[in-house]
Amino acid sequence: MDIKNTFKITTINVSGLNTILKQEQVLNYMKINKISCIIVTETKLQTASAKMIYKEYKDIMTWWSCDDDNHFLTGVRIIMNNNYAKYIIKKDIIEGQALKLMLLLKGKIRFTIIAIYNFLNNSYKDEILEFYMKLEEILIAEKKLKAKIVCIGDFNANEILEFYTKLEEILTAEKKLKAKIVCIGDFNASYDIAIAQQRANRKIFWKDRIFQILKKNVMIDINLIYHDKPLNTWNSPNRSDKKSRIDYIWVTEDLVPDTIYASTNKVHIFETDHSAVTVYFQIDDLFHTKQLFKKKKHNNNNLKVNYKKIDKISFKNINKIWNTIRDTFKKANNELPKKKESVKNL
Repeated sequence: MDIKNTFKITTINVSGLNTILKQEQVLNYMKINKISCIIVTETKLQTASAKMIYKEYKDIMTWWSCDDDNHFLTGVRIIMNNNYAKYIIKKDIIEGQALKLMLLLKGKIRFTIIAIYNFLNNSYKDEILEFYMKLEEILIAEKKLKAKIVCIGDFNANEILEFYTKLEEILTAEKKLKAKIVCIGDFNASYDIAIAQQRANRKIFWKDRIFQILKKNVMIDINLIYHDKPLNTWNSPNRSDKKSRIDYIWVTEDLVPDTIYASTNKVHIFETDHSAVTVYFQIDDLFHTKQLFKKKKHNNNNLKVNYKKIDKISFKNINKIWNTIRDTFKKANNELPKKKESVKNL
């Protein structure tokens, strides 16, 4: 398993991107860890400042979403290596709270990244519940689109009503696209608590309903595929005993075979109370390999994988077997004798 030659997406709540020092530290973190695309949330920037950041760097592209009236509570930024930014065909912005990029990959695969910063607060309970309903409608629509979806960001919210409306419009547009989806970010909710409530036959907390929506739309917590007990992602700066796993990467089940690993790591290069959460995708499968087979348009006899019946262990085994087969073929090809053939005129 070669995790160096992968497409890596990472999300981090940076708790402000206001200083030149932290701006450089974030970029250094991206380069040192060879991250292909990094989503930073809670940037707390106004548009005038956001426009100037990283402007002089030629090897990356960057996009931002700011809310100038509430910049101290909002802000999302995506930074992407130019090797992958060239695949972007469309972007959409929800002021201060979300940023969507659509990539068109080999084989006409649509890969959508949705970066979200959604500040959870009990004062906005009704609005957030409405948001979850809209998000559920979007994901149901996506199921019809063979999309690989990345919903990535820090799931908190303020002034959420307008945000939900605009987010719904963006996702509704995705219905017409065969996209693959990754939902990634700071959910500010605990899946572990939601599971515990469900097992005890108790009603889950309102803010944990996002997990019901993701599961209903056949999405998987990718860290649970690769780790039996994933690490906590948030630690209180004031209380050492207050910690939880509130940052997640959820992917549609058909995207799981394209992953090779997921991880949670401390960010030592700059100060934040969140850990970085990363998913690793196979480059060859998504970016380099041309589509070898196409389904016949009117062939109704094609068999499809029933992802609902594949458990966590099965996914692990499938990925392990596939990686072994792929690496074996590559190794065998490298060891086979080669000869240079001359071109003959016909």
